[in-house]
Amino acid sequence: MRKMYTIGTLTPYDWQPFGHLMYSSMVRRLEQGWDQERIVMVGAKASDTPVGLAVLAWDKAERIAMLHNIFVLKEHRRKGLATELFRHLYSHCQRNGIKLILCDYYVQQGATSPLEAWLGRNGFTPPKMEALVYRIDGRIAQAPWLGKRYSLPLDLQLVPWVEVEDTLRQKLRTDPDVAYPLFLSPFKNHAPLEPLNSLALLASSGIVGWSISYRLRPDVILYDALYVAPAYQHSGLAVAVLSEAIRLHLEQVDKIPIGLFAVNKSTLGMFKLARRWVEPYAVRVSERRRCELVVEQQ
Repeated sequence: MRKMYTIGTLTPYDWQPFGHLMYSSMVRRLEQGWDQERIVMVGAKASDTPVGLAVLAWDKAERIAMLHNIFVLKEHRRKGLATELFRHLYSHCQRNGIKLILCDYYVQQGATSPLEAWLGRNGFTPPKMEALVYRIDGRIAQAPWLGKRYSLPLDLQLVPWVEVEDTLRQKLRTDPDVAYPLFLSPFKNHAPLEPLNSLALLASSGIVGWSISYRLRPDVILYDALYVAPAYQHSGLAVAVLSEAIRLHLEQVDKIPIGLFAVNKSTLGMFKLARRWVEPYAVRVSERRRCELVVEQQ
């Protein structure tokens, strides 16, 4: 590493000049992470100009960390700078007993990422596909299933998520008899909730399904979690909920032209639904892949 670079750990008070080296959607996550003392950021400068950034979020209880960002400006690459940034994060994990580092990232289907080669050189496992992400725009209005009106069972109603009573949300959070995958939780806070088309499926017993969206950027809505309770999963309700969420988005598509629909491969029913109903009308399909690195303890 040439001496022209200075590398150091950043704080909540001095990381802002490095903000252009990461996705804007990470800013909210960072602010919350700082409050919970879960964020570690390491920056690199060349002549006092930020040129590289690595960001790690870690969970003390689970002893797992997530590598959220590793980026170096193009003109400063191939000099070992990314690896040096990562070494600082890795040392932090060793000092704090972190046992595993995860890295999730997106690539277009059929493409390979330079990031994958770098991860391999630094000891990460070969990547595994975790989810597909479909990019949609106004052209999805051509989907024939969006033109249909789906009837809900008499005991169910579909309402805006923001209108759900707090008591029902709290019951969903705490009821031991209610189980759903964490990645489909309607209570994430990684980005601002999108009230336009976040929906709840209500029964007399409480919340039995939802479609939760987030505003990643002024022009992008992320369809993050589509879920229907097992008792209702074979009644076509998932398509009904999704179609209503998309229709609401299309009413504002001139202002919010892009939608991202993420589906995890472990939810086989939703995965098949997306391949059949969404993929033919998607502008682009990307894969979310994951690599892992076991941290050697000191």
